[in-house]
Amino acid sequence: MIYYCTINLGGNIWSTWGQVLGTLKQHRWVANRKKCEFGKVQIRYLGHNIYEKGVEMDTEKVEVVRGWTKPGNLKALRGFLGLTGYYRIFARDNGKITHPLTELLKKGNFIWLDTARAAMEKRKEAITTSPILALPDFNQ
Repeated sequence: MIYYCTINLGGNIWSTWGQVLGTLKQHRWVANRKKCEFGKVQIRYLGHNIYEKGVEMDTEKVEVVRGWTKPGNLKALRGFLGLTGYYRIFARDNGKITHPLTELLKKGNFIWLDTARAAMEKRKEAITTSPILALPDFNQ
């Protein structure tokens, strides 16, 4: 059998690590030291940077979005919408911004006009200049 588990603990929780590692040992789970990180103030996880202040989009992904050129076909447009759609929680009014681009996905509608160009630029701006999302406070 193959087990895959990700345990992310944030904040000042060193006492909690003893409980976590004890539970792993109790159930005979093994952690690969090469894949473990302890005492980090920031981690990259699933395209995000997670640290004490909150969660933000991975800087490498930000650069990919900024450098994306005008899509020449539906496949390229779907790629852009897919990447930026993953980060839609970082952008306010995502649906309104994206509407002109999603209209191009309809059969026979892929005609790149100034409205599509403006929507793409606005989408890039919304995604790449987004704020840091605050982590929940479970003590409240």
